[in-house]
Amino acid sequence: MGSCLAELGHHLAAAKRWSFSSKSSDPNSQSKSTDELLSHRDDPNQVCQMKDSPFYVFRASGQGLVEVVTRLVTEDESRLNGKDPKGLTCLHHAATRARINVIDLLLSRGADINAVDNEGNTPLHLASEKSKQEVVKHLLVNEADGNIRNNKQWAAIHVATLHNNAEIIKELAQFPKLVDVNLGGLNGNTALHLAATYNFPEACKALLESGCKIDQTCSNGFYAIHLAAKNASSRALEQLLEEGDILGYNHDQLLACCDREGNTPLHAAVNSGDLASVKICLKYEARIDVKQNDKATAFHLAASQGTFSIVKAMFEQHKAKNPEDYLQILHSRDALEMTPLHRAAMFDHPSVVRYLVEEGSDVNAQDCEQRSPLLLAAVRCGVSSIRVLLSSSVNVCVKDSEHRNLLHFMVMYSGSVLTDTELDTICAKGLHEKSVNLLNQKDVNGCTPLHVASKQGNLRFTELLISLGAIINVKNNEEQTPLHYAARYGRFNTVRRLLASDMGPNMINETDGGGLTALHIASMNGYAKVVQLLLHKGALLHKDFMGRTPLHLAASGGHTQTVGLLLAFHGNLLNQRDKENNSALHYAALANKPSTCELLLSFNCAYDDNDNDRSPLDIAIENGFADVAEGILQHDRWREVLDRQSSLYKCPLIGLIQTLPQVYKMVLDRCRQVAATDPGKSYGFMFYAVNLTAYSLFIGALTTVAAGLEPSVNGTRNLLSGDQNKSRADDDTEKIVLNLEPYKTRSAFTTIMMAYIIIFVVINIFKEILQIYEQRLTYVFDPVNYTEWTLYLTSVAFVFPLFFSDLSSVHWQCATVAVFLAWFNLLLYFQQLSAIGIYVVMFMRILSTVIRVLAVFSVLVIAFGLTFHILLFYDESAGFYNPFISTIHTVLAMLSGWEFREIYVIPFHKGVLPYTFLNFFFLILFVILMPILFVNLLIGLAVGDIEMILKDAKLKRLAMQVEYHTDLEERLPSWLLSRVDKLSITIYPNRPYAPGLIGKMLGAMKSMRTMLNSSAHMSDASDTIESRQAAANDELFEEIGKTKKRLRDVQTQLDKQYDLLRLMVQKMEIVSEADQFDEGEEREPLMTLMGSPTNGFFESANSLWHQDSMPSRRRHSHPRLPPKFW
Repeated sequence: MGSCLAELGHHLAAAKRWSFSSKSSDPNSQSKSTDELLSHRDDPNQVCQMKDSPFYVFRASGQGLVEVVTRLVTEDESRLNGKDPKGLTCLHHAATRARINVIDLLLSRGADINAVDNEGNTPLHLASEKSKQEVVKHLLVNEADGNIRNNKQWAAIHVATLHNNAEIIKELAQFPKLVDVNLGGLNGNTALHLAATYNFPEACKALLESGCKIDQTCSNGFYAIHLAAKNASSRALEQLLEEGDILGYNHDQLLACCDREGNTPLHAAVNSGDLASVKICLKYEARIDVKQNDKATAFHLAASQGTFSIVKAMFEQHKAKNPEDYLQILHSRDALEMTPLHRAAMFDHPSVVRYLVEEGSDVNAQDCEQRSPLLLAAVRCGVSSIRVLLSSSVNVCVKDSEHRNLLHFMVMYSGSVLTDTELDTICAKGLHEKSVNLLNQKDVNGCTPLHVASKQGNLRFTELLISLGAIINVKNNEEQTPLHYAARYGRFNTVRRLLASDMGPNMINETDGGGLTALHIASMNGYAKVVQLLLHKGALLHKDFMGRTPLHLAASGGHTQTVGLLLAFHGNLLNQRDKENNSALHYAALANKPSTCELLLSFNCAYDDNDNDRSPLDIAIENGFADVAEGILQHDRWREVLDRQSSLYKCPLIGLIQTLPQVYKMVLDRCRQVAATDPGKSYGFMFYAVNLTAYSLFIGALTTVAAGLEPSVNGTRNLLSGDQNKSRADDDTEKIVLNLEPYKTRSAFTTIMMAYIIIFVVINIFKEILQIYEQRLTYVFDPVNYTEWTLYLTSVAFVFPLFFSDLSSVHWQCATVAVFLAWFNLLLYFQQLSAIGIYVVMFMRILSTVIRVLAVFSVLVIAFGLTFHILLFYDESAGFYNPFISTIHTVLAMLSGWEFREIYVIPFHKGVLPYTFLNFFFLILFVILMPILFVNLLIGLAVGDIEMILKDAKLKRLAMQVEYHTDLEERLPSWLLSRVDKLSITIYPNRPYAPGLIGKMLGAMKSMRTMLNSSAHMSDASDTIESRQAAANDELFEEIGKTKKRLRDVQTQLDKQYDLLRLMVQKMEIVSEADQFDEGEEREPLMTLMGSPTNGFFESANSLWHQDSMPSRRRHSHPRLPPKFW
C-alpha cells in the first residue's frame, strides 16, 4: 500500500510539469488530461487513480499492456508520440523492455520509429544498448534508420560496439541499406576504431566479418590497428592482425601502415609502453627500422623511453631476424643524427645505455652538433649514464660544434653532482689517452672550463679546477680572464678564490681587449663587495683604451655606493678625464643618472666642458633628461652651473626654456627670494605713500565741501497741497523742485579745497588720457577706469558751479555720486598694502562673482516683480502699484522679508485678496526659489571661492605691486632712480629714526606696522602650507635614510652570520648545494646556455642581484633619447 501511494505521489508531481510535444497535436488537447487531473486536487470526494496519470501510457508501454495502451492512445492520439521528461516516447519504453506486441501496435497507429530522446537516442539506440536482438531486428524490418547519430555522434552500430555485443553487431550488419558499418562517429572513428581502442576482440571480429574496412582512418589519421597498439589493446591488436590475414591483408601491409606523422603500429605500441603489444607486433615480424617523419625508428623511441624489456625484446628479435647486419639498427640516425644510444644517454637510462654499449653501439658517435652520447648525458645532467659511459672505451676528449668539451658541459650542468675523484679521473683519462689537457681547452669563444665556472659561480668546480692545475690567467678571444668573468657577474667568493691562488696577485690588473681590468668591470656593474675586495687586494686604477677610469663606468651605471667607495679609496679619481675630456659627471649625465650627478657634485667635482664644448647640463638638456637637469639644478652648486656660459645655448636657461620648460619653472622657484629689506625704504613705497596722501587729501576736500553745504527746500510736491483724489497718471508727471542756496560767503579754506579738487581732477584726467594712449584697447576692458572717469567728471560737475554760486539739483546729485566713488576708489588703493590688501582683493573677487550671478538670476527677480505687480496692484501701500517699484520691493523682500500679515493675511480675511490661489502659489514659489535657493547659492559661492581666492589673492596683490613698480620705473628719470635704487641698505634696529618726540612717534608707527604684518596670517597662508609640505618631505626623506641605514646594518649582520654558518658547515664536512654556487647575478637558463654559451661581455645587466644602483626619486617626464656626445 505504501509503495502504491508513493508511486501515485510521483505521478501527481510529474503531472504538474508534463506536456505533450507532438507536432500535429493541439496544445489545448495536450494539456487536457493534466488540467482535469489538477482540477480535482482540492476535492476530497475525488481520488486520483494511477490509470488517470498522463504518464501511465509510458508505464503501460514498458509493461506490455496492449489493451491499456490501445485505450489510452485511442482516447488521445497525441499520446502516440508524446514524451516523458527524459524525452522518451512510448516506442522507446517498449523497445527498452522488448515489448514486441506494443511496438507493433504503436507502429500500426503511426508512431515515429526514429523519434529521439533528450540525448538524441532512437529506439534502435536503446535496443542496441540493452542487447535486445529481437527488437533490433523488428525495428530494422520496419525500416528504422540505423545511421542516425545521437548527441555524442554515435550511431546504433557504435553503441553496440561500445558494449562489446557481437550479436547485435551482426544483426545490424544484416541490413546494409539501413546500417552503415563504416559510419564515422566522433572524430571520424568507426565502430572498428572503438573496438580496437577499448580492446574488444569479439567486436573486432564481428565487425570485420560484417564488412567493416580495416584500412579506414579516422579524422586524426589513425587506423584501427594504430589505436589498438597505442592504447595497449593487445588482444584487439592480435585479432585485427589475424582477421586482416583472412581478409587478404598480410601482416607486412598492416604493420607498415603509417599515420600522418609516419608512425607504424610498432611506434604506437612502443609509445604506449605495453610490452605485450610490442611482442605481438614483433611476433608478426614488424620491422623495427621503419622511420617516422623525424627519421626516428621505433628502436629510437624505445631507447628514449628507457623501458629495458622493450629495448631488449626488439633488439633480440631484430638480431635473430638479421644476424648479419643487426648492428645497423644500433647505428641508425634520426633527423638530429642521433643514434639510439644518444637517446638513452640524453634521458639518463643507464640500464639501456649499458645494454646498447654491450651490444656494440658506437659510444663516440656524434650528432648534428658533434655531440657524443657522453656530452648529451652531461648536457641533461645524466649522471648515471655518464658513469656507465665512462666505464667503457668512450672518448672523453670529444668536442661539439662549438668546441666545448666534457668539462665545459659538466661545469654548466653536471659538475655539482659528480665526485671529485670522478672529475679527476676524467681529466687524467683525457691526458693519458689523447694527451689532451681538458682543463685548459678553449671553446669557439676561447673560454676554458674555468671561465665557465667563474661565470656560473660554481665554487666547488672552480676550486677543483684550480687544484687540478687549470691555468687561471688564460684569456679568451676577447682577452678576458676568469677573473673578468667573476667580476662581471658579481662572484665575490670566486674572485677571492682566484686572487688567493699563486697567480692571483699577477692577474689582478690584467686588461681585456678594451683595456678593462676586473675593477673596471665590477665598477661598471655595481658590485660594491667585489670592488672593495679588489681595492683591498691592491687593484690599480688604470684607464682603459678610451681613457675611462672605474669611476667613469660606475657613474655611467648609476652605482652610487660604488662611486662613494672608489672616491673613499682614491679621491684623485674625482676629476679624471677620458680621451674626450669627459669627467665622471659627464658620464652620469649622459646615462641619465640624477642621483649619481648629485653625489658627484656633493664631492665637489669640477664642473666644466668636454672637448666638444658640452657641460653636464648641456648634455642633459640636449638629450631631454629632465631628471638629471633637475638634480643638478637642485644641488647647492646650482648658481655655479647657471653662471657658466653654454656654447650650445649661449645661456643654459635658453636651453631649459626650449627643451625642459618644467625644469626652468623649478629654477625660477629657486631664484625666488624673500626680500629682507624694509618696504618703507624702497622708493616704490614712498611714491605709493605720496600718491595715497594726495588722494586722501582729495577725498577729505570733496567730503568737506559736500558736507559743508546746507541746502533748504523751498518748493514742495504739488500732491501735498493739491487735490488728494488726483489720478495716478497725473501724479507721475509731478516733480519735487529744490532751490538750493549756497552760502552767501565762503571761507578761504573752502575755496582752497575747491581749487585743490579741480587741480587734482585735471591732473588725473591728463593721466587717464596718457594711459589711453599707452594701453590702447586694454584700457577699455578695465572697469576701474570707468569708475575713475565717473569720479572725476562728477567731481568737476559738483565743484565748478560752486565758484559761481550756481548749484542745481543735477549738480547736487553729481556730488552724491562723486563722494561714493571717491571713498570706494580709496578701497582699491589698499590692495597694495601687505597687511590688509589681501582682504580687498578677496572682496573684489567675490564682488565680481556676485555681479555675474546676479546678472543671470535677475531674470527671476524681474519675473517675480512683474508677477506681484499684476496680482497686488490694487494696494498702493503694499508697494506693487508700479512695475519698477514692485521689482525693487521684491529684491528687498528677498533680503529682509515683507509684511505678510498686512499684504496677505488681512486682505484674505476681509475677502478683498484677488486671485487667492495664484497669490499664495507664487508666494510659496518665491520663498523657495529666492530667499532659500538663491540666497544660499550666493552664500555657497562666496564661501566656496574663499579657499581658491585665498591662494590667488597674494599672487595677484604681488603682481599689482610689480606692475606698479615697473610702470613707475619707466616714468621716473634716471637721475632719480640712481639716487633711490640701492643694492643694499644698513638697518640699525636700536637707533631711533629721529631725536625727540618725532623719533618716538616714528618708532611707534614702525611697531604698529610690524604688529599688523604679523597679524596678517591669511596673507602668509600659502607660505605656511609650502613650509609644512617642505618640512613633511624633509622628515620623510630623513626616515627613508634611517630605514636604508638600518637595512644596511641588517645586511651586514646577515652576511656575517652567513659566513659563520658556512664555516660551521665546512668544519662539519656537510656538503650543500648552496656552498657550490657563488653569489652575484643569477645563472642563465638552461636553454640559453645551450644556444648561446657566451653572450656579449658588455651586455646590459638590469637585473643584477647585488648592484648598488639607487633609484631616482623623480619620475621620467620625457622619453629617453639616444644619448650622444657632440
